[in-house]
This record gives sequence, C-alpha cells and structure tokens, in this order.
Amino acid sequence: MSQLAIDLRPRKIQDVYGQESVVNEVGKMLKSKDWPTAMLMKGSTGTGKSTVAYIVAAAINCSSPLEDGNPCGVCASCKSIMEERFGRDTIRLNANENGGKSDILDLNAYADVAPMYDPKKVIIIEEADSLSTAAKSALLKLLENPKKNIHYILLSMVNGGIPAPIKSRCQTYSFKSFGAKDIMLALKGILEALNLWEGEALPKSFKFEGLASLATSSGGSLREAVQNLQKCLTGEYYTREAILDNLGVMDSGTLNEALTALLDKKPNVFYQQIENLNIPDFFNLAYSIVTDALIYKMTNYCKSDFYEESNKVLSKHPKLRQVVALFEEISKEAQPYLRKAYFLSKTADWFLGHSGMNSVSVEERMRGAPETRPFVPTRPTRPAGEL
Repeated sequence: MSQLAIDLRPRKIQDVYGQESVVNEVGKMLKSKDWPTAMLMKGSTGTGKSTVAYIVAAAINCSSPLEDGNPCGVCASCKSIMEERFGRDTIRLNANENGGKSDILDLNAYADVAPMYDPKKVIIIEEADSLSTAAKSALLKLLENPKKNIHYILLSMVNGGIPAPIKSRCQTYSFKSFGAKDIMLALKGILEALNLWEGEALPKSFKFEGLASLATSSGGSLREAVQNLQKCLTGEYYTREAILDNLGVMDSGTLNEALTALLDKKPNVFYQQIENLNIPDFFNLAYSIVTDALIYKMTNYCKSDFYEESNKVLSKHPKLRQVVALFEEISKEAQPYLRKAYFLSKTADWFLGHSGMNSVSVEERMRGAPETRPFVPTRPTRPAGEL
C-alpha cells in the first residue's frame, strides 16, 4: 500500500479538508492572482499548512492554471512542487535543520538572481518559528526590501514564534486544530475512497471503536491520524486494544485516566496506566492537555473538541498551575530523552510530597522498600494570573 498521507494530499484548494476560512481566502487569492510578497500560515501540526503552501506555490508559476486559479498539476512547475522535487524556481527551507543567519543570507543571494525556469521565485520556509534570532533579523531585511518576482511562504506552529515586524509584512492564514469528530469523518471518507467501508472488508469494531481511538490519539493532527490508519490497515490492528498496544498511541480516555490518577495523588494507579506507554509522548501530550485545562478553567475556552472532554475533568482540580510548573521542571532537567524512571519517580514524589504522604522512588517501590524523603520542587510556581 502506498503512502496515504502523500497520495491523498489535495491538489486543489477546494479539496483541503476542514479549513473553510483558509480555503475561502486562498481561493479568492488564486482566482485574482494577486500574490502577496509574503504569506504566513500558522497552526498546529497536521492541519494542512504545507498542503496549502504547495498549492499556492504551484499556482504562482503554473503555465496553464485552471479557470478558478488552481494549478493544473501537469506542467513541469506544478509537478516539481506537488512531487516535492524543489529543483526549479521554488525552494523549500526547513528552519529546524537550516535556520541560521547564513542560511537566510544564502536566500538573499538566491533572491538576487533572476528566475531561470518560471516567471517568479517562491521561497517556502517551514518551521519558520525555529529560525534563530539573527536569521529572523536577516529575513526581516529581505521583507523590508521586497522584489516583484520573489514570494515568501512562512509556515509556523507557534503563534508567538514570529516577530511582530515580520508578521506585519505577511498575509496571515490561521489553521484550526481538528476535533475528534472531524478526524473520524475524514478517516471514514478515506475508507470509502479505498472501497473498505461497505460490506465486510473491515470489522465493525474498527469502523467505530477503532476510528474513534485513532481520532482521539492524533492530537488534532489529521496527517498523524492518516499515517496511523495506514499502519492499522497494514498490520490489521482493528480493536482499540490492538491499536493502543501496537501503535503506542494514547486516546483521550487513557490519557485522562493517567492524569486524573496523578491529580488524585494515586501514583500506583498512574504506574499501571502508563506502564506500556511511550514516556516522552505521554509527557508532551499531558503537558499540552494540562496547560489547556488551566486555560479552560480560567477562560472557559477550548481550542478544539479533542481536548474538551479531558479539560472539563482536569480543570476541576485546584492545583493545575503547580502541575504545569512541575512538568516544566521535569522537561528542563530530563529532556531530550525523559528517562522513564526519572519521570515516574519525580512525578510521583511531587504528588506524594504535596499530599503530606511519604515518597517512594521507582526503584525502591519495585523492591518494596519505604522511602521518607518527599520531593520539593526547586522551581517556584508562577504568580497568580500568569499562564
């Protein structure tokens, strides 16, 4: 089976799933051919930023655009972009890998040379929020002195990662995170397109329970959900248990139970819940959920229904701010690997220490030996009213 996430990537703006406002705005731009010098596409991972960027880049240099402004998909320029072969006058820079000042200066030199194959040059910068401070300053200078035949498309996951002077020079498009219902409908559509939904090609448990597990474990990323769907079809993982065991993913129910066990100061239950889970994945998703729960508690705002169920439960606990501080401390001391024993012992010690109980480290818990040294966080909690 070929790669679904790549094969099913939309080639027309109207086919982009679940981003109605972006589709409407970009669709008008494609039809008018009024290309901004710089565009900023921001949103969480797997929401369609790269897909829309490629469509726009292809449309800018398409030799035979469709009546509605979409790229034809068959000319040399379109094919090089849609097949991610950036060798003509459209280039892609990943700021996570090449985000230094020298890389942006190389772009400056590149921009000074006239296009060789196409009417315009298009520069796509992925993970633009990861550019170094010096690189962002160099990029700003490029945008302050725009050239008519150069267009920049910046992709960013972090809302505050792009300096205001750069954002003010960009046409901004905001991509929303997907809710579990949206992802389930998208996966259902994929199974229909593969002729797997009707009949007995797949067990009913997978069509409902399985897709629900994939949707709630994707963190709002449709791309991740599609990739995991392909793994399930290849490995024939059709039940919730098989999906969780073989993909190492967590649905909202599992995550909610583990976090609730921590907040209720039940470390033994917590140990049982995450015994077979990937600790860095648990940490990153848990930190996101707890932080969102704190925001939900203070503002009653939830960014997508993927988080809503967990947030409603977790936001009832009074010490969410301290939990965020704890996770930040663990992240600072244990990254990039978040060793399992370190994470478990420090987390449990913190909750036991704050409940007035004696702490037991992971190794001593395994031996059955008591330990009486409660863990006291070294990082102070944040002042009231500060996220």
